[in-house]
Amino acid sequence: MKLLRFKYNDGGRAKAGIPGHSGDCVIRAIAIAERVPYKKARKIVQSFIAQDWASAGLTPSKKYATGMYGVHNTSFLLKSLGYKFVPTPGKCFRAYQEIPRGRVIVYTKGHVTAVINHEVRDSWNSQKTGIRRMQGYYVKP
Repeated sequence: MKLLRFKYNDGGRAKAGIPGHSGDCVIRAIAIAERVPYKKARKIVQSFIAQDWASAGLTPSKKYATGMYGVHNTSFLLKSLGYKFVPTPGKCFRAYQEIPRGRVIVYTKGHVTAVINHEVRDSWNSQKTGIRRMQGYYVKP
């Protein structure tokens, strides 16, 4: 089995002056796929979280308002940015090879990652673990 190429890319997190690691995969994937600075992607995510929680009559805690610990409705967020979801039920990480060329955001259980022209761009190579099943991917029509 051949894996896709991997290129380390933190989405501009270090350049934005944000040290360490966290559950900010949605922010990183948006920054990479949309070609926007990390801080802009973070603002997009934070705005979505505020609206999403407000529509339910809630206010997110400080921890979850930032998007640095994941995003509850990632699918709605990406669809609001113009992405279309293509499901790949039951496909394991080998299915990464089945995604189209171009700028794609791949959704696995608990993680999203940008894939650009069949090259995984992330702060770690999620396809190597072999345990993450690909649920599908998001493309812009």
